[in-house]
Amino acid sequence: MVEPYSGAAPAQPTAPELLASELRRAIALGAFEPGARLPSERTLADRLGVSRMTVRAAMRILATDGLVTTVRGRSGGTVVTTTASAAAAADGTSSIDAFARQVRDNLECRLAVEPLAAALAAERATAEERQTLLGLAEIPASGIRHYRMLDSRLHMAIARAAHNESLLPIIEQLRSEFFLWADAAWARLDWDVLSPREQDFGHSHRALVRAIAEGHEDASRRVMQRHIEDGLTQIKAVISSAVQKG
Repeated sequence: MVEPYSGAAPAQPTAPELLASELRRAIALGAFEPGARLPSERTLADRLGVSRMTVRAAMRILATDGLVTTVRGRSGGTVVTTTASAAAAADGTSSIDAFARQVRDNLECRLAVEPLAAALAAERATAEERQTLLGLAEIPASGIRHYRMLDSRLHMAIARAAHNESLLPIIEQLRSEFFLWADAAWARLDWDVLSPREQDFGHSHRALVRAIAEGHEDASRRVMQRHIEDGLTQIKAVISSAVQKG
């Protein structure tokens, strides 16, 4: 007779541990080179939809691992240490190949959950949440970083408007997992060379938020799916261009 398992359930990783894991992977994949300064706590918190306390705790974990150090002064910040190159070398695979697999896996998951979130938001969002989404789509982006911040704010607002507690952390993790790596390429893109349409944050988001605000569940699902497919294609092109420029 097999005895029932009576051991304690494995501890679930905390939010700082999850964020530290993603940052550690981003460093290993070459998103942040040794000596590079990481985005500020506030910037990371805004982009990833987490608290500054979570970011600060994740940085302490990375510092304990010897992957980052804090430089004081006006030009200081959290800097990737030279020992991080060993982590990249130990990865054992091409960073580009690893990223290609990450994009594929991430895209497959996002295509499964974010259209669902959009449809649920169209059904369940409050009147205030619908107005918030419409307002976000009309904010002009002032640069690459601002565009990315707006993108994260809008997508996480949609996830919250779905009012599904199981779905929200999944979307948060998927978005943070992908953009921690991709931001290194985005930061190298020249904002001034983009066309006015490409700089218009609302151009790629108005149809989505209008479908949600008007309560069209099927349309919201379809538009979100197309939006993710188009966005990921654009981001891969940006990263490919950045890699070629070295």
